[in-house]
Amino acid sequence: MYKLSQSILFFLVSVLLAACGSSDSKNPLSNHQSGKLISAKQLASFSNTQIQVPEVDIKYPVKVYRLVYETKGVDGEFLNASGLLTIPQKSAQAKSPMMIYQHGVIYNNKAAPTENITIDSIGVLPGFIGFIVAAPDYIGYGESLGVMHPFSNAKVTASTSVDLLRAAKKFLKANNIATNNQLFLGGYSQGGGATLAVQRKIENELSDEFTVTASSAGAGAYNLSKDLIDTATQVLQNFEEFIVVRPSNIGLILKAMDDGYDLDLLDKIFQPEYAAIIERIYDGSHFPAFIDRELTHQGSELFNKAFLQRLINGEEQALVNAFKDNDILDWAPKAPTRLYHGRDDGWVKFDHAQTAYDTLTAKGATQLELVECVVNNGQGQSLPTNHANCFNPYLTFSYQFFLQFANDL
Repeated sequence: MYKLSQSILFFLVSVLLAACGSSDSKNPLSNHQSGKLISAKQLASFSNTQIQVPEVDIKYPVKVYRLVYETKGVDGEFLNASGLLTIPQKSAQAKSPMMIYQHGVIYNNKAAPTENITIDSIGVLPGFIGFIVAAPDYIGYGESLGVMHPFSNAKVTASTSVDLLRAAKKFLKANNIATNNQLFLGGYSQGGGATLAVQRKIENELSDEFTVTASSAGAGAYNLSKDLIDTATQVLQNFEEFIVVRPSNIGLILKAMDDGYDLDLLDKIFQPEYAAIIERIYDGSHFPAFIDRELTHQGSELFNKAFLQRLINGEEQALVNAFKDNDILDWAPKAPTRLYHGRDDGWVKFDHAQTAYDTLTAKGATQLELVECVVNNGQGQSLPTNHANCFNPYLTFSYQFFLQFANDL
C-alpha cells in the first residue's frame, strides 16, 4: 500500500478545502449566501408626533436599523453591503406591507441612506404611514465603501436590493414582526432605473420568493445604449462649443462601466488629464460640485474626439455592448407599474420613459402607464418639469398610487 507524502497530502487537502469554500451560494458547505444577514443595529427612533406632512396620514412611531448583509459585486464575489430598515411600531402581530426605495445618484458616502438619517428622508417617512421600508446604500457606499460603485449596472443593482429584502425578512422573522406579503417598489433618477431592474429580476427569476404589488419608477434611464450614441453624436456635432452640464455624472457612469466590464478605455474616451482624475476621484468622499470643478464642462477639453467618432461609426463595440447589457427593455412588467417623468428633463431625457413605455407595452405589459410630471407654483402657473422639479411631485404621485393597493396601514 502506497503512502502519500506529506506535501502531496497537504496539496490534496488544500484543493478539497478550496472547492468546499467556493462562493457559490447554493453550495451547502459554503458560509456565503445571497441575502445573509450579518448584523443589525438600531440607529434611531422617531415619534409620530415629531413630524407633520400635508395630506399624509402619519400614524406610527418608527425605529430605524442599519442592516449589514451579503451580496455579490460585479466580479461575482461576495461582499458585505448595508441598507436601512424602517419599521413602524404597531401592536403585536399587526402586519405591514413592505416597500423598497432605491435612491438617486450620490457621490459622497455621507449621502447614503444609513449615513444620512433624517426624520423626513425617503427611507424613513413611509414608516410613519405603516410601511416597512428597506433602502439599500448600494455597493460602494456604507459597509462597502472603497469598492467602486457599479453605477447603472442593472443586474448588480437589482441583486443588491433583492439581497437587502432577503436580509430584512430574516431580521423581521427573528423579531416576530409580521408582513402581509405585499411589496412596493420605488425610486427616482438612478433609483428609477434600479426600480425597474429590481422588478424585472423578481418577476422573471424570483416569483416563488417575492411578489411585486405595485411599482413606481421616476425619471429613470432605461435605454442607456441609445443614450450613449445620442450623447456622443451631440458632442461631435458642436464639439468646440459643447457644454457638459454634469461632467461628474458622465465620469461616474463611464468609470463604472469601464471597471465593471474590464474595458480599460478611460484614457481613450477622455483627454489624459481628466482620465487620470476620473480614475481616482470616485472614492465616495467627494460631492458632485467638487468633481465638476476638478473636471471641465467644456466638451472639447474633456473628450477624445477621435474616440467619439469611432463610437458613432460602430468601431467601439465593447463599450456599446456594456451599455446594451444594462438596458431594461427586454421584458414585460406584470404588476401595476408607473413610469413618471418630466417632459423638460434635461438630465434624463423624457425619451427614456417614452421608449420604455412603448417597448414594454409591445412586449405584453398590460398594467403599465406613463405619467407626465406636472409642476405649478401653487398659484395655477405651470413650471418647467425638469429633473429636480419633478422629484417632490413624484413622491406625492407614488404615495397616492401605492395607497390604491396597500393593506394593513
